[in-house]
Amino acid sequence: MTPPAAALQFVRALGAPGTVPDAPITVNFHPDRLLADGRTVAACLAADGVYRSQFETRISNGGLLAYPGGDRDRWEHAMFGGAYRGVPGRPIYGALNLAGHPDGAAPRFGSCHLVLAPATVTRATFCHGDSHRGPVAVGTADAFGTITNALRAQLTRDGAALGVRAPQPPASAPSPASASDVGAPSPASASGVRAPSPASAADVGAPSAASASASDVGAPSATSASAVSPSSARSSTSPGQASSGQVPSAPASPPVSSEPSSVSALSTDAAARLFAAWEAAVSERRDSYLALLASPSSRHLSPDGPTPAGGSVRRTGSGSGDVRAAGPRSADPPSADPPSADPPSSGSSGAGARRVRPRGPDPCGPDPCGPDPFAALAPGRTLDDYVEAQLHGGLVLGEHVTAVVACPSLRGTPAAAHLGSLGMPVFWHAGFELAADEFPAELRGPRVPPLAREIAARYGRAVLDAEVIGRAARAAAGDPERLQQIKYLWHILVLLGRPHSGA
Repeated sequence: MTPPAAALQFVRALGAPGTVPDAPITVNFHPDRLLADGRTVAACLAADGVYRSQFETRISNGGLLAYPGGDRDRWEHAMFGGAYRGVPGRPIYGALNLAGHPDGAAPRFGSCHLVLAPATVTRATFCHGDSHRGPVAVGTADAFGTITNALRAQLTRDGAALGVRAPQPPASAPSPASASDVGAPSPASASGVRAPSPASAADVGAPSAASASASDVGAPSATSASAVSPSSARSSTSPGQASSGQVPSAPASPPVSSEPSSVSALSTDAAARLFAAWEAAVSERRDSYLALLASPSSRHLSPDGPTPAGGSVRRTGSGSGDVRAAGPRSADPPSADPPSADPPSSGSSGAGARRVRPRGPDPCGPDPCGPDPFAALAPGRTLDDYVEAQLHGGLVLGEHVTAVVACPSLRGTPAAAHLGSLGMPVFWHAGFELAADEFPAELRGPRVPPLAREIAARYGRAVLDAEVIGRAARAAAGDPERLQQIKYLWHILVLLGRPHSGA
């Protein structure tokens, strides 16, 4: 039996009857972070066409835990029954986007996310929360009941789950959906597309720096050859994974509320109605997200400029032939990274270039692309509140990914050009930005506010966003302690940031 088959069999036996909802797995990642060879994650994805685990990329946003004998190795051994040994073929980490969050199901791992094809759920395992915590609720696509029950318990306890608060259920609402129809889609409504509003430190309920967990110190996250770092600030890609090299940390998701905390004392019938109301709200959000991904009117970037979603084709340098097929690509992405304006960083090879607008119409800019409908969807801000997904059997971009949803702060950068060369639609969510003097010490410790001001002064930016934080991360390559603090900047940006002015 192959390691992926053995892992799936082991986890399936621990799950309970129930079918996974019709929701995509998303893999969050930071496309502008540097790999050990000096290339950015986006450049590596464009060149190789494969997303690799942190075991292979050896990249981290803080401390590296994905190596034989390391913490991630031990966690995977326990979680998958010893199915994996050595480095090759390890699972890729993401999260199930049940609530259709436009910033991805696990934004702690990155400003952008890959949307995986529906068929990938059949070779994925899942857990409620991040795997570094040793979750009890695990399952597979055909044994999802345990996770459904865990979400039900979370909702009863907190009144919210996956960043979505349950609306007040009607006095006599229908009984809750069974595990098999959890998340059944319902008609999308305007509430699924309301404009995001900034959260305040007071209502976010993020953990203080003192409560940082292993996930905050470098737990692996997923990315591809473009892995980015792990950590509680999941700055690279999917949860608990090895591409971004990050693992979620203590709960720092959207507000779960200080309202009636007597939810846990609800009667069985009231709890059932609460769950049914929450399911309807989650399905509505997810329907809006999926509708935009499928909409031919939504615009995206391609090597030849914006075209209707679903109509992009990655072409060779000669302009002929479709090269979506799996496997390494012989040609580099269309545009090379311009010289870097950042101070030299170890092994950068110029990959840490600051944003430079290309001559002529910017293929990622507001004029050709216009405001993306995705920017109207309210962000989830779910740093720690998600259903983690572990994808077994590899992730080939041309076969297993249907779209990329990117941060608007990256428009006009080399990273965006690389993403545009992948041969799939590129959408833009609302993004996040926050003034440098608005980063509080309460969420991630006293070193964060001065770091935010230092980076703002260094790059001449009074307002920080994913792009400028990425520049700071590239300049800090090889300095785990500084990268950890920069990761905290990203966490706070997700929690408190306002919609990006370039969205």
